[in-house]
Amino acid sequence: MRRMHNRRYLLASVSIFLIVLLIGVLELKHQDVDRDISNLDTGSEMKSYKSLQVSTSFGASVTVSDNVSLEDVMRSRPNYFGFGLYSKPVYPAGIFKSAVHYVNGSFSGYLLLANANGNDYILLVLLDYREVPFYLNGTLNLTHHIALGNMKYEFLRFVIPNISEGRHDVFIGVFPGPYSTEEQDPHVLYGFRLQIISGSPLLRLPTFEHPQVCTRNNTELDAYVLLTDTPCDNTLWYMASLKANSTLRHFAILGNTRDNVQTFALVRLLDYRQVPIGNRSVYFGYLYKNEIVSIPLSMNIPKRGTHRLILLYFSYPYENLEYPLGIENVNLRFINEQSNVLILHVG
Repeated sequence: MRRMHNRRYLLASVSIFLIVLLIGVLELKHQDVDRDISNLDTGSEMKSYKSLQVSTSFGASVTVSDNVSLEDVMRSRPNYFGFGLYSKPVYPAGIFKSAVHYVNGSFSGYLLLANANGNDYILLVLLDYREVPFYLNGTLNLTHHIALGNMKYEFLRFVIPNISEGRHDVFIGVFPGPYSTEEQDPHVLYGFRLQIISGSPLLRLPTFEHPQVCTRNNTELDAYVLLTDTPCDNTLWYMASLKANSTLRHFAILGNTRDNVQTFALVRLLDYRQVPIGNRSVYFGYLYKNEIVSIPLSMNIPKRGTHRLILLYFSYPYENLEYPLGIENVNLRFINEQSNVLILHVG
């Protein structure tokens, strides 16, 4: 399977605007998001390349210098939301400069959260696409809830412990407004994708499956997941009502228009905790060019109340973070629109 170096995600029903900068801003649905993009430094066996600065369809880019504070940025951008990975709690000089990290059993750094409008957030870590506990400011939990007031920011010290020997994919993600019960755009996950090497760079690839094919004439849906209530449907499912101890049947719809073969990892969460997909903790699959596939899923919902069912989609798991000169490091940039959240009202 060949690697696709310059991938851009085409969406079925949602527009995505992304600024890739040395220290940049992602602006989506009137939100400004701080992010980091860096030189690739992948060690002796891989070359290091610089990334280009590009801009969104707005035709404008934002450069933050050492003389500009986060307070200045938030005051100038009323809907600003910032999330970054840092080696030290200094803005902006401490920003991570690498997508690949060599470690000895654990990986640490700082998460920067900032917002002009107060909000709360759920933070999580996936190690090899499996949710793992991590320390945040000295507290070990599977997920961490953080609340920020208006015009506030915070550096949060994180440690991912117990990393076994080998090469690992890591995703560090944040869900803004995780407890909202209003019907909303379900694509609300932001995050960064990294590669961690502990000791020997040995990599054990999983087995990739080919799901049921809906069509081989796909021209729109690419590197994207839709959560629906009907197989091979393209209608987003926002909310559902059901009784306690009932079974929820649903489908993951995936498409590929760009590469001859596209691999993916599919992760499912319930209330921000990972739950199996059938007999797998992660569904690793592939689809051919111009295919749309449908993966049937089901889950027992035992408790009354409001729950959130989440599908996370990652294209090209375990692909080396190595790109030709002048090609942006797409695996380090913000991942957005790669999630679906279905709000469940269980009576």
